[in-house]
Amino acid sequence: MSVIDTLRGIIKAPAPGDIGATVPLTYDIGNASYPDVSFANLASEGYIKSEIVHACIRELAVGAASAQYQVIAPSTDGGTVAVERGPLFDLMKRPNPAMSWYQFIEEFVTYLQVAGNVYTYKERDRGNRVTALQLLRPDRMRIVPGSYGAESYIYDVDGKDYMLPKGDVCHLALPNPSGDLYGLSPLQTLARTVNLDSAMTDFAKVYFQNAGVPSGLLKLKRRLQTQEEASTIRARWRSQFGGKNNFHRVAILDEDADYQQMASAPKDMALSELHNLTESRICSVFQVPAILVGANVGLQRSTYSNYREARMAFHSETLEPMVARILDHLNFYITDQEYGGPEYITVNWAAMRASLDDRTSETTRVNALFAGGVITLNEARSTLGFEAIAGGDVRRIQASMFEVGEGEDVPVAVGAASIEEGIPIEDYKTGPALIPPLIHPSMTVDAPDIKAPRVAPRAGMLRRQMLEDREELTDELTPKIQRYFRGLRNRVDGILGRYMDRDITDMKDLPFDADRLIPDGEFNMAVDAPDIKAPRVARRAGMLRRQLLEDREELTDELTPKIQRYFRGLRNRVDGILGRYMDRDITDMKDLPFDADRLIPDGEFNQLSPVLRAAILNISKKTFDAINGNGLAGTLAWSEKLPLIQSLGTSAPQRAQLIHSTTSDAIRRAVTIALRGGYSVEQLAKGVPADGFPGLRSIMTETEKRARLIARTEVMRTQNRTSVGFYKAQGFNFVRADDVDGDEDDTYIDPGDPYGFTCAERHNQIYSVEDAANIDDHPNGTLNWQPMPRDFNPEETV
Repeated sequence: MSVIDTLRGIIKAPAPGDIGATVPLTYDIGNASYPDVSFANLASEGYIKSEIVHACIRELAVGAASAQYQVIAPSTDGGTVAVERGPLFDLMKRPNPAMSWYQFIEEFVTYLQVAGNVYTYKERDRGNRVTALQLLRPDRMRIVPGSYGAESYIYDVDGKDYMLPKGDVCHLALPNPSGDLYGLSPLQTLARTVNLDSAMTDFAKVYFQNAGVPSGLLKLKRRLQTQEEASTIRARWRSQFGGKNNFHRVAILDEDADYQQMASAPKDMALSELHNLTESRICSVFQVPAILVGANVGLQRSTYSNYREARMAFHSETLEPMVARILDHLNFYITDQEYGGPEYITVNWAAMRASLDDRTSETTRVNALFAGGVITLNEARSTLGFEAIAGGDVRRIQASMFEVGEGEDVPVAVGAASIEEGIPIEDYKTGPALIPPLIHPSMTVDAPDIKAPRVAPRAGMLRRQMLEDREELTDELTPKIQRYFRGLRNRVDGILGRYMDRDITDMKDLPFDADRLIPDGEFNMAVDAPDIKAPRVARRAGMLRRQLLEDREELTDELTPKIQRYFRGLRNRVDGILGRYMDRDITDMKDLPFDADRLIPDGEFNQLSPVLRAAILNISKKTFDAINGNGLAGTLAWSEKLPLIQSLGTSAPQRAQLIHSTTSDAIRRAVTIALRGGYSVEQLAKGVPADGFPGLRSIMTETEKRARLIARTEVMRTQNRTSVGFYKAQGFNFVRADDVDGDEDDTYIDPGDPYGFTCAERHNQIYSVEDAANIDDHPNGTLNWQPMPRDFNPEETV
């Protein structure tokens, strides 16, 4: 009978549709299974005693633990956003009370590479929520097989067995084609190689313990009478010439004795080649380049270039796939099984790969791009982490090269010009051109397809540059002239506004002096003074500004859905109250059949207040992290006990009341209009398009759409107040307003601005930190404050 016939007798034929369900994937179901090798032996003989094995595993463990792990979730715009709170984030930050995440991953990888298996126990509270992750020793773990993999686990501690449910253990095993349950350790594959490497090390030790003399044969010409005599001679020889204390002792033999070497010397055994062989095999199994762990076989060909290439290969071919395997394992057992939400653990792959690119190579690459005219000077400076400079938005073009704009003729070399024949020179209408000094205007060109003699070299480039500068200078001057006229307009409006409400119907004369509207001296404000650029801010302020604006967008994405949820609750409350009366026949409504104050009670803002407080604390903490990480203002630890943070936190109810009152006022105005118009409850809810009345549902929907604008305003306000307070605490006295997106047509003036500037007028202006702290409102949420140097004195600046 064949093997197939035997299996057919054991395994029953499955019913249709149940194929695979009756076939057990493991054997000896229900009984504990033991791994084929001893973990203690692999650890002691491999990881502890073999230097190369230890170095390779440490390289893998440290590399995996050094990655920037983070929890992310899908964002509203289709991307992802980092999550910095919640049970999954807390678990990743501190997996158990005795370990940080770095230590957890480091030991995780060590167990995996030594044993081929790693077991993580999910510690739970009374509510069955996972509160900690504990790594279990692989040598103490036994697996109880089931029909499909493990049925349960048995953990042995001091001879006592603990049964662990399958759902509480995360088991990651390396591929093992000859095992059903346990993974294959790399050290099992390397057992013979590691033993050979250890044997060579032991041989070298014994060799030098023997004074560096190979074993040999002492021959005597006379016949020995007894075995005791032979032992006495052997012992005497060893006592005089064996051991480390008998190096270089001279042996003297008479004519009846002769010493003959029997063992091979190290130089004759090619130990160096054997060591190189074992090192290369060990490194190949762990997929770690020999040069990274200081192995001799790698150092023989080591150069800086080789090391860099080896490091890049190790990251892309070994470290990243291993980290991806760990992430897949943790997300399956922790994220999917325990939380089931959109959040998951990942690493910052870009930062991980960026660490391979050293500063020198990056600088060389950027310099080459700038020298080739591919990027501008400011783009190059930004890539290298420097601030932009005035006039730096230019590209470098070699003198032997020139650019041709779209639609322009390619310059053609001009031959000798004829004085008597040809076409007279035509005047350029697009701008002045430089005529070479050796060509007189009376000269003509003897070529029908060229209209004018060639101008001086690079004159076309100069012309284009001057036209571009003309547009830029016009853009710079236009808002200044607009500001002048806006000032005149505001002056006229202010004077006329004082008399507009007075009952002056028959005006034979002005109630004010007409010359006061625009005094003759006002033209002095329009004098074209030289353009003095804003004083330079503190070093690295530009980099911090970009970081804060990026954080502003991320924090806005986090806060927006929470505010939307609050407005959605208000809308549902209004719909619920109106819905009770919409089916009643109330066509002529002189008064509401319900109390209008019930639609949105004043106390509803208390639901928004804790949301804003939590957001304010998170925003202020992230702002502290950004400023501390930038280093321009020193270091200041964030704490809820700081007066600045306490002040921000206590402002949450006021901000919630302000947001709530805006919505409540809109509803009251709508109810007043409905009562005056005699609208029914249904018309109050759905609106009356003929009268231009939108209805409460439309008003509440529009209010919900404003959630992102509100979130952006609150984030900007908290971020700016936090940064200004940070600068003040660190000894900065002045800040510069940064608002490049200020709209020239926007006439809004923040009540806290002591100078009455609009957003566009405030840009690049210098404020004291006290004044800046009072400016916390802004239409488009782009205002940012940059610190001036600590020694900045506004009186010394033009």
